[in-house]
Formats: sequence, structure tokens, C-alpha cells
Amino acid sequence: MKWVRPLILFGIGGTLYVLIELIARGRSHWTMFFVGGLAFYLIGCINEHKKKEILMRWQMAAGAGIITGLELISGISKYHIGLECMGLQQSSRKSAWTDLSAIYGIVVLPVGCSRLSR
Repeated sequence: MKWVRPLILFGIGGTLYVLIELIARGRSHWTMFFVGGLAFYLIGCINEHKKKEILMRWQMAAGAGIITGLELISGISKYHIGLECMGLQQSSRKSAWTDLSAIYGIVVLPVGCSRLSR
């Protein structure tokens, strides 16, 4: 019965993640259910087995890292699987570094982390 709680958390997190994306963007991808479910479960596990509580700002940083990492893995895998399925080569596109989202992540993540340490 230990598997029931993670399964419920996974389902709630996945559903909420997809609903938030549908409300904000008007569309979502089916893989976001799994990203949201896994993120919700992993963030819930941050302070679960510690004898000493972790400061809230470090919990927030860990949660942001978990979500960013899962989104990155999901995005990269969808991009490369999509290229393979469509028969495209990576050279048909300029570079992933020219994407606004990639530049945004490179700039925002270090700035956010530097402000967290204050």
C-alpha cells in the first residue's frame, strides 16, 4: 500500500500541471502530465525524510531545479524524437541556442540563484 500515496500525488500533480498550462497557454502536450506528476511527487519528497527541516528558500530552489530539469529533459527528448520521426536533421535548424527559451533559461537561472543566496 506504499505505492498508493505516490500514485495519487502523481495523478494530482499531472492533472494540475496540464490544467495550468491549458489555462495559461490554451494548449498542452500529453507528456506534461508525466512531467507535472513527477515534479509534484519529487517536490513533495524534499523534506520528507530529513530529521532537520530544510530552510524554505532552499526547498524553493530545489523545487525550481526539479521543475527546470524535468522540463529540460522533456523538451530535449521531444525535440530529438520529433526530428527523428519527421526525418529531419539537426542541421535543418539553425541552433538550439538561438531559441528565446534557451537564452531565457541561461540568463534567468543564474540570476535567480544569486538572489537566493542573499
